[in-house]
Amino acid sequence: MQKAIQSLSTMLTMLGLICVSLVSFTACSDNNEPTETVLQPIAEHIVGKWQMAGFSTFDDGKWEEQTKDDNEVNVAMAIDFRPDGTELRVMTYPDGFTALATRTWSVDEANDLLADSPSQQRIYRLTADELGIEGSQSMNPGTGEITQMRARWTFRRATQQDLTLAERVVGKWRCSEAYMKNDDECKPMASSYAESYIELKEDGNCELCTSFDNEAPFRAEYRWSANTAAGLLRLSDYQVLQIEMPDDDTLVIYFGCIERITKAIFVRENK
Repeated sequence: MQKAIQSLSTMLTMLGLICVSLVSFTACSDNNEPTETVLQPIAEHIVGKWQMAGFSTFDDGKWEEQTKDDNEVNVAMAIDFRPDGTELRVMTYPDGFTALATRTWSVDEANDLLADSPSQQRIYRLTADELGIEGSQSMNPGTGEITQMRARWTFRRATQQDLTLAERVVGKWRCSEAYMKNDDECKPMASSYAESYIELKEDGNCELCTSFDNEAPFRAEYRWSANTAAGLLRLSDYQVLQIEMPDDDTLVIYFGCIERITKAIFVRENK
């Protein structure tokens, strides 16, 4: 009987040791799980321009990276968070044209939430050069359609090479010279264009004013976008114009058709 009690005591002791080992093993496993890094304060570390690097959706219990065939991935997007709470979105579509839009942003530091009008997302990663945002809604940039789905967008810090033509031409430009080109000959135009200007705004709107020899000006407003690779400026569905930027303060716009082209040189008035 005494031996049986001793055996039972030994078994209980061994069982206790096993349980302790299992608890310790589980605790170690939890500690080894990858943790999400979010630098604090978010409002300080998120400031700057970020270039979209990936897009994932949550399906069947796991995150799946979307491919270039997906409509959202086909739109290259960059976000510039500014210290004053304004935000510039830079969206380049499959046709090569880049459009700009402005929003406001703020953060809920306690809950790692980003509110950029009109939506709110969770920041699941923020390092010196990586930003991860998760949302429960996804908007197709091409159609504006909103779907209910868990989605993650990953961004990297943008570089100077990521600067688009659309971002470079933002500002008000005043016409300083104009030339008429017939065939291969280009001659200065006698008319004065001193009151003519074009203002390309960050919110995607454009104001164009043309005036000849101080006559009553013609003004029009358009939605605008620019194609970096082709050097094109699109004014709504009105027209597509060839443009050049010899430097950051000079904008050359070509109006007209192949047989008769007006070359207008604009200088930057403000950004």
